[in-house]
Amino acid sequence: MHYRTLISPWTDRSGRFSLLKTGIFVLVCIPALLIAIAFWRHALGPLPYKEALHQVGDWTVRFLIATLALTPLQRILMWPKLALIRRMLGVTTFAYAAAHFSLNIVNQNFDFVFVASEIVKRIYLTIGFTALIGLSLLAATSTDWALRKLGRNWKRLHMIVYGIAVLALLHYFMQSKIDVSQATMWSGFFILLMIYRIALKFRFALTPSPGTESRPASIRSAC
Repeated sequence: MHYRTLISPWTDRSGRFSLLKTGIFVLVCIPALLIAIAFWRHALGPLPYKEALHQVGDWTVRFLIATLALTPLQRILMWPKLALIRRMLGVTTFAYAAAHFSLNIVNQNFDFVFVASEIVKRIYLTIGFTALIGLSLLAATSTDWALRKLGRNWKRLHMIVYGIAVLALLHYFMQSKIDVSQATMWSGFFILLMIYRIALKFRFALTPSPGTESRPASIRSAC
């Protein structure tokens, strides 16, 4: 099978223009653009970098949950084209997470030693940084070249996204402090997605393939 190494955000694998991918690409850029405009207009309050840090972090979690929701939505809506935007949303999640971390460095006046020491000392920062490392690994292996090289191991590697989601939500809860409503809501969505995937897995494990019920036992055992 031939894989294209580079696919633009507005074309499908055949190189044709994709309205779905283009629309999603525009949508995922809008939050960053709005935050940048608010910063430029001095509309982020007395601590603009800190406020931008939190807003970008919020969007990181939203995009992460949206990425995990794609496969269930693809099945429920019977819309296979949703698979086209899975990679884009995954890379978007990493981009926002990296921006979140970068804004933390800026907020600390580029004091890298202090930032590193805080990651070591504060457990919620340790958890968040671990999630960032995981996302960077997934982003780095989201190319067709990595897919070819890793083969079956590629899917196994990308299963860590569920563990990353747990870490990201835990980090979200711990840094939210007083108002945990957003963290609770997105954690609820994540739990629903996990329940759906577990139920789907057990349904396929317990339900015979279509047509096997009518076959003789000897034929079924030979398949």
